[in-house]
Amino acid sequence: MAMQPYTGASSSSSSSVVSSKKFDVFISFHGKDTRIKFTSHLYVALSKYFRTFIDEKELEKGDEISSALVKAIEEAYVSVVVFSKNYASSKWCLNELVKILECKKDQGQIVIPVFYEVDPSDVGNQRGSYGQAFEKHEQDLRQSKDKLQKWRNALTEAAKLSGWHFQNDRIESNFIKDIVVDVLHRKLPFEVNKKIVGIEKKYEEIELLLNIGSVSGLEVLSDKALIESNQMKMHDLLVEMGREIVKQDSPKYLGQRSRLWDPEEVSYVLKYNMGTEVVEVIYFNISEISEVNLSSDSFKWMINLRYLHITTTTNKGQLIGEKTYTVNFLAGCLIN
Repeated sequence: MAMQPYTGASSSSSSSVVSSKKFDVFISFHGKDTRIKFTSHLYVALSKYFRTFIDEKELEKGDEISSALVKAIEEAYVSVVVFSKNYASSKWCLNELVKILECKKDQGQIVIPVFYEVDPSDVGNQRGSYGQAFEKHEQDLRQSKDKLQKWRNALTEAAKLSGWHFQNDRIESNFIKDIVVDVLHRKLPFEVNKKIVGIEKKYEEIELLLNIGSVSGLEVLSDKALIESNQMKMHDLLVEMGREIVKQDSPKYLGQRSRLWDPEEVSYVLKYNMGTEVVEVIYFNISEISEVNLSSDSFKWMINLRYLHITTTTNKGQLIGEKTYTVNFLAGCLIN
């Protein structure tokens, strides 16, 4: 099985505690296993959208995690735990996991497990490399039975959470993108309940992103750094979320979508008069269409169209001009 969204027996939920934290995401991982490749790429991807903490200084000394890492865990909304082959061999990692799950219980921290080339059942039941790690821990007389059981309980609990499972036959960059989108969905200040593959239904809060002039929605998103202040430019992932919702409203019929933005799709709808009363917004770059076919009937059935935005660019992507129209069907015309 390739990468799969792993849905355990329970799932992390958004925190009910309203407070300002220093970090959005904390990454827990075994350095020698994944630091150079997977975790470093995950960190870069997450950092584009979130304040992300990673232990870059190799601070591990002894068995106990540092006070700085304890504070970093407490100051994060989300912890992404990368379970790799040798994660359980590190007492440091295991103590980190225990602290993360304490924050989940006490603060409502969101915990997302990533099973990187390990089976979730091996993590939860301490089999394979995880069983071998505990055999070594048990031989270490310095480790009390209580601590060993606490580590086991933490692994078992984490393996039951909804997360992600990766094996070698999936493109890693796409897998990382899925994790970032998942963090975005869980981290938003409103609930976007979805299966990790595909959004199941439309929510009013996401609709705010697509409606023009939603001041309160923009303020919330700006506070969460999901849009850029003055230009009101949404981050790519947020745009992608909104577009996916629109597509799922009408997967097959373009003219039944409330928003149209893909130049070829816009061209097709206009050429064959496929638009319906569902269409409210059309936004596209006319330079990306090889041929524009318009007739007096092109907008005939789009009686609820209220916003038409057309841009023109050079072949190098430089903006030449743009035109925005409000649409007044009572007057039967486009108004500049």
